[in-house]
Amino acid sequence: MIIVADKLSEIALRERDVTSADLFGRSAFNRYYYASYLLTRSLLTEFDSTWARTPHSNIPSLLRDTIRKRLRTALLNQAGKLISWRDAKEMRAELNAAVEDLASVLTVAYLVRCIADYEPDIKASRNGPALELCNHTIHEASGWPRRAIAHTRTIRRIWRTLAIS
Repeated sequence: MIIVADKLSEIALRERDVTSADLFGRSAFNRYYYASYLLTRSLLTEFDSTWARTPHSNIPSLLRDTIRKRLRTALLNQAGKLISWRDAKEMRAELNAAVEDLASVLTVAYLVRCIADYEPDIKASRNGPALELCNHTIHEASGWPRRAIAHTRTIRRIWRTLAIS
C-alpha cells in the first residue's frame, strides 16, 4: 500500500494540470491512510480477532481506552514479578507515547481520508513544492505509515513481553 501511495504522490507532485494533481493527490492521501489503518488492524487482530471489525473512527478510542488500559493493568500486575518496577515504569511511558501518537495519527489520517474521498469541493492544491489537502501536506501523510509501523511494533513488543493472551 505504501509503494502505491508513494507513486501516486510522485505523480501528483509532478502533475502540471491542477485537476490531475488534485485527483492523484487525493488518492495518495487515501492510500497513506489505508496503509496506516491496515498496519493497525493487523495489530488489533493479533490481540482480539473481533477488533478487526472495529469501525475506522472508533480505533483511536479502542487504542486509548481498551488496549492501553489492558496493558497498564498487566504492567501493574507483572511489576516486581515478570518485570522489574523500573522496567514497568519505562514500558508504561513507551506504551503511553506509542498509543497516543498512533491514535492521533489515525484520527488525523482518517479525517483527511474522508475529505479526500467525500469532499470533492475541497481540493488538494500545490503550496510551493508541497501538495496540501485541508492544511495537511503529502509529506506529512507519507509519514503516517512509518509512524504506525513504529508504534504498532512498540505496542506488540510490550504485549508479548507481558505474555497477554
